[in-house]
Amino acid sequence: AQSNLNIAANNVTINNLHFLSPTITNADDVSLLRIDHAPGNTLYDNITLNNLIIEGGPKRLAIINASNIAILNSTFIHTGNRHAIELRSGTGTMNISGNTFSGGPNSQDAILFQVDTPTDTFINASFIILNNTVTRFSHFVLFNLAANDTVSIHVSNNVIDQQDRPGPTITFIPPTQPYNFSTITPILIENNQITNPN
Repeated sequence: AQSNLNIAANNVTINNLHFLSPTITNADDVSLLRIDHAPGNTLYDNITLNNLIIEGGPKRLAIINASNIAILNSTFIHTGNRHAIELRSGTGTMNISGNTFSGGPNSQDAILFQVDTPTDTFINASFIILNNTVTRFSHFVLFNLAANDTVSIHVSNNVIDQQDRPGPTITFIPPTQPYNFSTITPILIENNQITNPN
């Protein structure tokens, strides 16, 4: 796993950073910004990314494993063929609000919640996705709910225009059979403005 900027500490705040770079091209699991697991397969806690501009490709802009993370008031300009933000494990409040996501002709997910390894989980977590503006991604947000337990989801007041990118805007891949959503509650999706011509 490789990235251009790694965060490896608790209680980190990054403000007012413009980060423009290509991702490393000789590997698949790469990103511009990365938060890996802390030692002992734990999670770094209390991380805030505010008023950033993160721009590049060809892979992901951010890969995140974290507890209590806020991604606020930032701009993600994705020129690659994967995702803008890929969240792989977490607990606590995971707040992605007030951001602008701009995709390209091959951009997949603006925001992806999906475990990557057998030890990744989302447990006792609140996914809060509010007031974002999204253009030209196949999915605004994709929730792959494998390895999720006691999770709440709130997706509200976002403005999405997929333009020429085909795919369902807000996507749920359910937990493993029998597709039990009983520990994923509440799920609140409201007041989103969606333009999806495909």
